[in-house]
Amino acid sequence: MLGDAKYRDLRTPAPPTVYVPLRTNDGPALAVRTTDPAAMASILRVEIVRISPDFRVASVTLQSTLVGNAMIRERLLALLAGFFGLVALVLAAVGLYGVLSYSVVRRTRELGIRVALGARQFTVVRLVVSEIVLVTVAGLAAGVAGGRFLAQPLENLLYEVKAADFASLALPAAVLLLAAALASVAPAVRAAGVNPVVALRYE
Repeated sequence: MLGDAKYRDLRTPAPPTVYVPLRTNDGPALAVRTTDPAAMASILRVEIVRISPDFRVASVTLQSTLVGNAMIRERLLALLAGFFGLVALVLAAVGLYGVLSYSVVRRTRELGIRVALGARQFTVVRLVVSEIVLVTVAGLAAGVAGGRFLAQPLENLLYEVKAADFASLALPAAVLLLAAALASVAPAVRAAGVNPVVALRYE
């Protein structure tokens, strides 16, 4: 009895298999486990000929190479998906930064009134940033929920990666949160530091 092993496809479970002597014009294949493939290949070329002069080592292929060749489609899909995902993330971060920054600038009059009534600048900035971060987190939660639902059909294209992979969700969320924080902090600090009289005249 031998343990299950992938044979023709990495995705397909191992079927019931019976091993029989190999009869083919291509010759037999020898599988060897080693920590030094280059040195072992040289030894095998010599030893196999010494044991049986009728045999020759035609080629040596690493198991990792065979696995890599079987994953070409997945690698290409991952490369394309990663590229377009990165472009989408950059566009989303830039758009988020622009919209939130503009929304904070539009509140210059309100922030000036708060400062004129005695609010501390730090309190005003913290209020603005917390509101924007809260809205961003709500948007991220909705986006993750929608993406998780829409990603279900794509799980068949993934190999040993779940659609709800933590790193795949955490990295974009962190980038968007960072963009939201940067978009709100700088304009809020500038607006809170404006002279209240000037802020009240701000259009």
